[in-house]
Amino acid sequence: ICDGTDAAVATEADTFTADETEAPVVDDTDSVAAQTDADDISTNENVSIKNLVIPKSVTYGETIQASGTLVTNVGTGTEVNYGHDWTAAWRVAGESENFWTETVNNSTWSNLIQLPTASDTYKKYAGKTLELHFYADDEYGKFDITVGQVEVKAKDINKGYYFDFALRNNGIYDGKEFTAADLTVNSINKDGDVVLPGTDVTEYFKITAKNAKDAGDEFIIYATAKDKLDDGSANPYSGTISQTFVIKQRPFNVDDFVVKYAENTKYEYTGEVIQPELSKITVTETKSTADNDGKLSGADVTSAIASIRAFTNADANVGKKSIDVFVDPEKLPNFSFEARQLETIDGVKLAKLSLADAYSVVERDLTKCKLTIKDAPVLSTVANLANPASGYVTVTDENGNVLKLQNGDYDLIVTDPTDNYKTVTTLSKVGDFKGYIVAKNGNTNVKGETAAVDFKAVENVIVATTTQNVTTEYTGSEIKPDAKDFGTLKLTVSANTTN
Repeated sequence: ICDGTDAAVATEADTFTADETEAPVVDDTDSVAAQTDADDISTNENVSIKNLVIPKSVTYGETIQASGTLVTNVGTGTEVNYGHDWTAAWRVAGESENFWTETVNNSTWSNLIQLPTASDTYKKYAGKTLELHFYADDEYGKFDITVGQVEVKAKDINKGYYFDFALRNNGIYDGKEFTAADLTVNSINKDGDVVLPGTDVTEYFKITAKNAKDAGDEFIIYATAKDKLDDGSANPYSGTISQTFVIKQRPFNVDDFVVKYAENTKYEYTGEVIQPELSKITVTETKSTADNDGKLSGADVTSAIASIRAFTNADANVGKKSIDVFVDPEKLPNFSFEARQLETIDGVKLAKLSLADAYSVVERDLTKCKLTIKDAPVLSTVANLANPASGYVTVTDENGNVLKLQNGDYDLIVTDPTDNYKTVTTLSKVGDFKGYIVAKNGNTNVKGETAAVDFKAVENVIVATTTQNVTTEYTGSEIKPDAKDFGTLKLTVSANTTN
């Protein structure tokens, strides 16, 4: 790296000397006229450069250095070193104006004539051919000779060069596309050293990118040297650098997702915990509405749902219900998951999202329900019949679905049609009865009452059976068991057991 302070000595392959026959800087055969005795002044005709070393070309960033000896009395047979000061000057080949001058002599010019091409003063001459010439106009010399020309080549930036850069959100998935506008190039480096700081990068290079969005996508950065700089001057750099960055996964956070249930969904009370319906659930990423609000693209990720359920402590009662939604990490490739964020559901590790007050359970209207009361043993109590565990009372909704109403939801009212529909608490006789259920006072799960239905109090009702399984070895013939193979069949009749 050249900063304008260290001289880069030209290599042998890239220099020439005045003694070379292939491309000499000064053709000594043209400087044959002797210095006159009248004025003893050195002129173009009798001065020359002896042992000249000057590069034919340098790459931008290197320092041009020339050395040799200025001699006079060339062609007289008494050639001697020029013993006075003269002016060394650099100019663009083909132009007359000097952009650099220095007073030198044979003792100093090899050290003083150094041109750092990468300095801010001289970098504009990159891509041009520069010309060094010596001149004097005093009592000792009146000459102006060309020493040599040096081409300043653009520095090719390609292999081995790389970016130090920053990307929006550190290149972590955020739901938005990464473009060149999201990129800050801090420098172009090589071998750990800064070649160009960020402010110079954009002066000399056009920054472009292959856009990327999702985790795992390749975001490719390109820095291509401009054909011309903004002021129209030549670019001291050429070539293109490219560098690939893979978009990183975003750590999973429940706050990055929005779970919704179909709006205003209501379910009538059934007596059981009502589980959510998958078809009514959507899951999306958060949607950004302003720069830097931390939200994502709003992408629909409903397909990642693997399991749903009501809260584990949910009850069946009327009210708003919350749900758990489990998503499959394999279907959310833009996110990374920690082990602590996963639960095992049916043998699969899933991540949990939740939604409070997803839907409402509202009270059941008993007037729209159908009641069935099975015939019951005589002397049964109404309280026993009303108990859902007894199995005598069945309530269905208007679609025929059996409801699991709880004992605290309703009262069973039984009347005796033969006694002026008097309310009874016990089936005291064999015969017909009517019954209906009515919402229990103080409950919030049901309202109204069902229509009354007929049922009977009967004797010798089989309320349970106990059987014995029969097993026999395979014989190849038809097996025809008889009664003795079954042993004792136990029937529970009313409240008594008979064999």
